[in-house]
Amino acid sequence: MVEVEQRVDRLETAMSHMAETVERTWHEMREDRLRFESLMLDFERRMDAAKVTEYRDKVRLLSEFFPELAGKTVCPAVASVYLEASVIALLNREKIYGIAMGDETMHVVNLGAF
Repeated sequence: MVEVEQRVDRLETAMSHMAETVERTWHEMREDRLRFESLMLDFERRMDAAKVTEYRDKVRLLSEFFPELAGKTVCPAVASVYLEASVIALLNREKIYGIAMGDETMHVVNLGAF
């Protein structure tokens, strides 16, 4: 029971700092972001391959629903408390940034991987 409470506390802390994390992450990606004009972030409690694929498809349709973004380069990113190695590998193949909980804060897990 204590372990569950600790996980819930950790999740609540991670979610409460999400805006700050996104700002810091955007700063960490300074060199990469020079080629991007907009950030599209999806946060899921549990991220798996199916959700990554669904997100990728949404990113591809973005300019259809937001014509003002046509021709602009969007930085796709997903965030979760934990990202499995197989999900990170998929994110790398799809050129999607992954953000996950580190020791105390969230960070980009595949920065410079593609």
